[in-house]
Amino acid sequence: MATLANVDMPVSAMVMAVKAPVTLDSGILVCPEDYEGTVEIGMDEISFGDIDGIIDCLPEPIKSYTFCLDGGNLPRRHETFKFKCDADAMMASRGFMKCHHIDVINVFEGKDADRRYVVSYSKDGNAPD
Repeated sequence: MATLANVDMPVSAMVMAVKAPVTLDSGILVCPEDYEGTVEIGMDEISFGDIDGIIDCLPEPIKSYTFCLDGGNLPRRHETFKFKCDADAMMASRGFMKCHHIDVINVFEGKDADRRYVVSYSKDGNAPD
């Protein structure tokens, strides 16, 4: 249900797109029933609880993770992989480390200057200093 400008009562509407950031008055593109075209609305203009349904339908974003490798049977280097969450990246990094006999692997979300540190593993199972 959406509350549109120039309409007295809320109308049934289909969500067509969501763009970040969703604010009180923008970010949700809807196609109201018996209305030609689409309208952009915000959280203040939908029925209570509808935002939960919208969020549940959004796909999980795929993030880039940088594995910084040191030692083992691969030269020191950085490799980028894509995962849905930190837990998937951490599990893959441990498997990658064992497979290639890496001495130390550091995992960062993102690339270059925008990297966010996630975790570090060493061959003996302890985090390096």
